[in-house]
Amino acid sequence: ATRGAMTSRSSGYLGVRRTRCSLKWEGRIKLGGRQRFLGSYFSEVAAAEARDKAVIALRGRDAQLNFHDKDYSAFIQDTESLGEDEVIEHIKRASDGFGKGASTSLHQLLEPTPIATGSPTSELEAKLARARSEAAALRVQLEAQQQQLEAQKLQLEAQQHQLVLLRRQHNRNTALRERKRLGVGAVSTGSDSDADDGLCARVRPRASCI
Repeated sequence: ATRGAMTSRSSGYLGVRRTRCSLKWEGRIKLGGRQRFLGSYFSEVAAAEARDKAVIALRGRDAQLNFHDKDYSAFIQDTESLGEDEVIEHIKRASDGFGKGASTSLHQLLEPTPIATGSPTSELEAKLARARSEAAALRVQLEAQQQQLEAQKLQLEAQQHQLVLLRRQHNRNTALRERKRLGVGAVSTGSDSDADDGLCARVRPRASCI
């Protein structure tokens, strides 16, 4: 094994330092201009290996490592399809300070920890989220269809009303033409039915009313 340059007061490994509160070793990596916490470990070597795994997964094999002769192929295969946050979460889950009864450090509290993909909990939550999303989409679709039906109903009522008006106008025009043909003046000022009744009363001796 080869050791990197001194990166902290308490460790000769790259990306490793001893914590003050728990006296464990922390693994760290700098990404996007900020330090990312990789978990706390009882072993200094384990913290250095965690840092190497993060570097290989996120920067490639050409990056400077603490242990150039270590075989990280299994880790690379497990994390090759993961994003940055998921890789870091995967490494932290293997640390001595994650879910093993040890006290949680301040860095773990401050570090965002998204749910790791592939776990039963995350798969169930993903299914529930998809079900909620599908239900919401179906609800929106049903509401849109209901609004469309209401609009069609209003349109049909408007068309029926227009048809009634057209029928009345047709009857009125027919009555006027009949008066002109029979030489009867348009005297009635009442409704269409009154006009028709008046017409029938006037022309009954000469023509049958329908």
